[in-house]
Amino acid sequence: MTTHSTFRPSAQLRHRGQFLTTSRNAFRASLPLARRLLVRDLRSRYRMSVLGYAWMVLPAIAQTAVWLLLNKSQILNSGVTTIPLPLYILVGTLLWQGFVDGLMAPGTQLTNAANVLTKVSFPAEALLLSGLADAATSMVIRLTLIVPVLLYYRVVPGWGLLLAPVGMLSLLLLGFAIGLALAPFGMLYQDIPRILALAIPFWLLITPVAYSAPVKGPATALLKVNPVSPVLIATRDWMTGGALFPGYRMEVFLVATLVLLAASWVVFRVSVPHLVDRVGS
Repeated sequence: MTTHSTFRPSAQLRHRGQFLTTSRNAFRASLPLARRLLVRDLRSRYRMSVLGYAWMVLPAIAQTAVWLLLNKSQILNSGVTTIPLPLYILVGTLLWQGFVDGLMAPGTQLTNAANVLTKVSFPAEALLLSGLADAATSMVIRLTLIVPVLLYYRVVPGWGLLLAPVGMLSLLLLGFAIGLALAPFGMLYQDIPRILALAIPFWLLITPVAYSAPVKGPATALLKVNPVSPVLIATRDWMTGGALFPGYRMEVFLVATLVLLAASWVVFRVSVPHLVDRVGS
C-alpha cells in the first residue's frame, strides 16, 4: 500500500533560519547542474533542424509581418508611433516573447523532469535556474535582430539604451515569478498549462506590443491592470531613443517583481517534497 507524507509547510517555515540556510545551500549546489542542463538544452534543441538557431528569431519576424499586414489592411489600427512602425512592432514582439519565455520556463522545466525528480535526488532549483538562463539567453540572442533594423531606419537609441537591460530583466523576472507561482499547481493539474495557452494570446492583445498605448477610453483600464504594459513600453522607449523617464516609477515594478519572485520561490521550496510525493504516486 502506498503511503503519503503529510504536507506541513508551517513545519518548515517555523525554523526560518534553518530554512534560509538550507535554501541557500540548495541554490549554490544547483548552479553547476543548472549550467550543464542549459548547455545540453541549447545544443540539443535544434540539432535535428535544418534552420537551426534561426528558429529563435523566425517566429518574431513572422509575427511582426502579420501585425504589419493587419495594420496595412486596416484590421488593426496601430495608432501614432514615434519610430517607424516595423521597428516599433518588432521590438515589442521580441520583448513580449522574452516575458512569455520566462512565464513558461518554470512549468515546462518541472513538468518535463517530473519523473526524474521522483527517482533521482538533486536540487530542483537547478531546473528552474536552467529554464531562467535559457529564457535569458534566447531573449538576448533575439534582441540582436534589432541592431540592423535600427541602422536601416537610422534610429539612435541614446542614453536610454543603458537602462534597457533593467527593463529586459524586469520583464523576464516578472514572467518567471508568475510562472513559478503557478508551477506547483501545473505539476499536479494539467489545467494550468492549458489555461496559460488560452490566456497568453488574450494577454498579448491587451498589451501594446503592436499598437501605441491608448491615453483614454475603456482600453486604458486594461493597460493599468496589465503589469507587462508599463515595463514593455519603457524598455522599448529606452531601446529606440524614446522617453528616458517614463510616467511611472520603474523601480516600483522591479521591487514588486522581486517580492513576488521571492514569495514564489519560498512556496516552491516548501512544496517540493509534497509535489515529488504526489507525482511519484
